[in-house]
Amino acid sequence: TSTTTAAFIDQAFWPLDNNTLELYNGLNGVLSGTPSYTTSFLGYGAAISLSQASSQYVYISPTVIPLDSRSFTIEAWIYPIGFTASDFGIFGQCQATITNRCLHFTSRNIMLYCGFFANDIAGVTTLTMNAWSHVACVYDSTARIQQVWLNGVLDASRSASPYQGLY
Repeated sequence: TSTTTAAFIDQAFWPLDNNTLELYNGLNGVLSGTPSYTTSFLGYGAAISLSQASSQYVYISPTVIPLDSRSFTIEAWIYPIGFTASDFGIFGQCQATITNRCLHFTSRNIMLYCGFFANDIAGVTTLTMNAWSHVACVYDSTARIQQVWLNGVLDASRSASPYQGLY
């Protein structure tokens, strides 16, 4: 029997500039549902354009990104078009749908939502449609604080147990 331990990954970056390549660790993504690309936030390069109706997403191969029991920040630039009260995913990593084992960073009810499954925080600011927004889900393991940020402004914060999912 052999076992492996996931390497520590302190950063990962997917620019999604006409591809799903990750720049630091080779954690390249695989497209599902044939999404398209559009002009990026800065007007050069590209940004991926995903449609929930077409079940489009980027899947990162089953490499473990160790976010369990530690501090982390997940951030993205998003350009929402027609979000509704439904959930629209930004990032997810789910080992099991039990408390603290399923990380999900979404738009829920047109506001940011970051959770570890039954250990969640909802933002209070409605996202602006047809405009770029910088969004972040943050967990500080020392202070045991979970936060959502919108355009560099803290949108919500709460005490929370750590995320414990391994993948």
